[in-house]
Amino acid sequence: MDGGEPDALAGAADARFGLVKSADEAVAVASRLGGPVAVKPVIGGKGKGISLALTDERQIRRAFEIAAAPDKHVLIEKFGAGDDHRLLVVNGKLVAAAKRVRPP
Repeated sequence: MDGGEPDALAGAADARFGLVKSADEAVAVASRLGGPVAVKPVIGGKGKGISLALTDERQIRRAFEIAAAPDKHVLIEKFGAGDDHRLLVVNGKLVAAAKRVRPP
């Protein structure tokens, strides 16, 4: 699954991502996206298995192995520095949102 179209992620018009099932696919999607990427498991929560701001092939391959542990599907996203927001969607509806703030 490749999400370059504006409607690929409910309202996230500038999101760029790819759903992959192998480390080779992860590296290829990261190369296409360019710049730093985030590697995330499709199944899970609370930030487990997520690797951020990855820039080289070795990092991406290792992050894929970590993220693929619970399920072989892994999301590769263009990494955007900034605030960290967590959204909870149930049955296609946003039910909660939180902004994570790091302690000083």
